Amino acid sequence: MSTAKRYTPEMTEKLKQLAARGYDSPAIAVELAKMTPLPLTAESVRKKACQIGLRLRRRDKRYRAEVRCAVALDVWERLRKTANARGLSVGKLCQLLIEVCVDERLVNKIIDDRRPRSRKRRPDSAPRIGRPRRRAVASGAPAEGGGR
Repeated sequence: MSTAKRYTPEMTEKLKQLAARGYDSPAIAVELAKMTPLPLTAESVRKKACQIGLRLRRRDKRYRAEVRCAVALDVWERLRKTANARGLSVGKLCQLLIEVCVDERLVNKIIDDRRPRSRKRRPDSAPRIGRPRRRAVASGAPAEGGGR
């Protein structure tokens, strides 16, 4: 199928808007794929852009770094719902949250303590008096604190 029949006028207009905002061809392909049941690839987006006289930007590796972190499932679900309500992917929402927090200097306002909190010992995990030490003595003698 030719790219002329694959793209509706609405899709072509959306392509122009996204290209003007600086989106690259894979990102544009994802957005345009939501508007049609036909498969769209980054290559077909580049071809259509050339046909209508647009120049698409390439991804600039200097400004990209990937960060991965594990989050609890309930947090992930809330992120997903928030992202869907805003029409974003979860990754894009997280990227925007991080960029805004850093740009607006909100990190210290969100996270009060700079050091991770140490875990307090529970009373049942305190060492007991009279218990033998666990380290082995090289001479073969019983460990300090008793034994047999």
